[in-house]
This record gives sequence, structure tokens and C-alpha cells, in this order.
Amino acid sequence: MHVMPKEAAGLATAERERPLQRVVLKIGSRILTDSGGRLRPEGFPAIARVVIDAPDIEMVIVTSGAVTAGFATLGHESAPFRVEERLAAAAVGQTKVMRQWTEVFEELGRDIAQVLLTNDSLTDRRRYVTARRSMRQNEPMSR
Repeated sequence: MHVMPKEAAGLATAERERPLQRVVLKIGSRILTDSGGRLRPEGFPAIARVVIDAPDIEMVIVTSGAVTAGFATLGHESAPFRVEERLAAAAVGQTKVMRQWTEVFEELGRDIAQVLLTNDSLTDRRRYVTARRSMRQNEPMSR
């Protein structure tokens, strides 16, 4: 998820005293979900507020929790081990995770973008460049 600081997003680099700093914030599923596979909505607003209040920082949030948030919906008592079951749980859970982030950031007056990456997105040069360009296209969204 890509979030730009509102104050800095509207200024060209030449107008800023120092260049925008990019920070990647990795948030694990244990922070966002409980052991039963339910999202913990109370944790999202505090994280969003810290992200928005960070001056001159472009924040990229890497969030886990999709498999955990989706497995109970599919009738599993715990996170599945088979790849196809994990993918199905992730497909269900990802919509829940993004809906929660969207609601929280909208309440704070901000839009977010989701960029889906795989290992190939980072190891294959062509895919890496495409992903990077995609993230840069999202930068004006917050202005």
C-alpha cells in the first residue's frame, strides 16, 4: 500500500529543503489479526495516524494478514498448509484487509493504493521496473 505525506506531496523536489524520504513499514499478521482469523480493527487507526503524521516521509506499507483474515471464512480452523488453500484464503482475506485500510485512511482524509507483488516482481528486472513505475504513478494520488 502506498501513502504519500499530504504536505510534501504537493511540493516539487526543488521546492523542498531536503528530498522526500521513503520508508517501508512491514506490518505482520499478528498485529492485524487474532488467532481465530479475525481482523483486529482497533489496531489499524493507530498505525494510519503514525503514517500520516510522519513529516516529509513517503510511506509504503507492506502488510500481511490476508491468509489469516481469510481462512476462517473458508471453514478452516487454522491457517491451511496446502498452497491452493492458502491462495484461496489470501484471496478472501486480502479484500478484508484492504477494506479495513481503506476505511481507516478515508476517515483521515487520505486515499491509498494497492500494489500486488510477487517474488518475481523483485527478481526479474523487467517486472521490477514495471512495479516501480506503477508505484510512482500512485504518487500524485495523495496530492
